[in-house]
Amino acid sequence: VSYTLNYTYSPNIGDDGTTRSAFPVTAIASSNGHAIAGNNRADRDIVATNVPQNLNFYGLAKSPFGKNKIGANNWLVRNLAGGWQLAGIFSYNSGNPVFVIASGCTFPATGTCMPDLVEGKLNSIRKNGKFGGPGVTYANYTKQSYLDPSAFSAPNSFPLPAGAKKGAVAVTKIGDSPRSSLNISNPSQYNLDAAVQRSFNVTPERVKFVFRADCFDVTNKVAFSMPQTQTWSQAEATNPGSTAFGKLTGASGNRKFQFSGRITF
Repeated sequence: VSYTLNYTYSPNIGDDGTTRSAFPVTAIASSNGHAIAGNNRADRDIVATNVPQNLNFYGLAKSPFGKNKIGANNWLVRNLAGGWQLAGIFSYNSGNPVFVIASGCTFPATGTCMPDLVEGKLNSIRKNGKFGGPGVTYANYTKQSYLDPSAFSAPNSFPLPAGAKKGAVAVTKIGDSPRSSLNISNPSQYNLDAAVQRSFNVTPERVKFVFRADCFDVTNKVAFSMPQTQTWSQAEATNPGSTAFGKLTGASGNRKFQFSGRITF
């Protein structure tokens, strides 16, 4: 038996590609009336590519029976149980973080911005149990929402100046929701592939027939996922489930078999 096992834990943190890291967010600009922590790095947080845990295990096991092994003097043992090899690859990785942005904002980026996080809701944004729980099938897995829209609210706006023209749009203040530290992420994933192989002598020494059977996704594990960036809107808060917010959009994984044979000489 031979095997290799490796595991890594490595948080990936940065503030690249964000809108709240170029300047300090003061109390007057903050939607909740309090300066956002971090000075000019308010968005320094877990990044989109963060996969903190990765586990890989692969190995090879050879049959202890056969020529020059156990049962070498027994024709049945030597020919039925000898010569087999079993190989496997197992991998596991934790899910990517899920980001929540808001729509309908006019600052700092037209159209989208960070919403406000309702006080006391940080640890209860996820709802309706685990992804793909009991009763979830391929026919209905996109119907259920797993994020609570009431955990967020639209950021406030600066008041319009006196004498503003009719139809003038107020500038949105900056929401206080964290960039990614929301305790929500896509599901973790694991996969197991396995193969069995044996060589059969066609001639006493030179010509051999090699049979191999591969099985991909042995456990037949379905992996659900949702878009990494979720867009919250006031419409979703008013009528939960009316938009795609918090809903699964992907499902992958199914067991496959592959059989092959070759002659070596």
